[in-house]
Amino acid sequence: MWLLIDSLRILSQRGLRKMKSKAQHGAGKNKIRIMVVDDHAIVRQGLIKLIETEFDLMVCSEVENANQALEAMGKQEFDLAIVDISLEGINGLELTEIMKLRSPKMIVLILSMYEGLFYAQRALRAGASGYVAKYEAAEKIITAIRLVLSGKIYVSDSRMVKNISDTTSIIDDSINTNKAT
Repeated sequence: MWLLIDSLRILSQRGLRKMKSKAQHGAGKNKIRIMVVDDHAIVRQGLIKLIETEFDLMVCSEVENANQALEAMGKQEFDLAIVDISLEGINGLELTEIMKLRSPKMIVLILSMYEGLFYAQRALRAGASGYVAKYEAAEKIITAIRLVLSGKIYVSDSRMVKNISDTTSIIDDSINTNKAT
């Protein structure tokens, strides 16, 4: 009787090892590769835990500053970088510009504690595809990730989106008026 139970346990463990091996072997295939850049470890860890709940997203690198982010980019390709706007040294906006020069296809989502239109506009001008306030609920951050990955622009506050659209319309009207004269 004990032999039977022991054999079943061993077979079960082998089966689990095989399943784990297969899961690990295929773990990185067809997943969106993400880098998280934030100088606060607790924020990085929270984002990683949140992202890990999504079956098709994978954090491949977490770094605390721009230099580490650029170094990581030299070692592997990323589909998405989530970048804190207020990094020490090279800030998130400057880092975004450098990242987009080095890897134009990589999508950048700025994460910020600032909620003003001014910062969102600067982030988009720097090449970011989205701007998320750190106070947002977890679902909103996942929504932002999904939208920018689909090629759309995401800005946390709907008032900011309206203001950005209004500003863009004013600039477009100004350019068209100048062309006509």
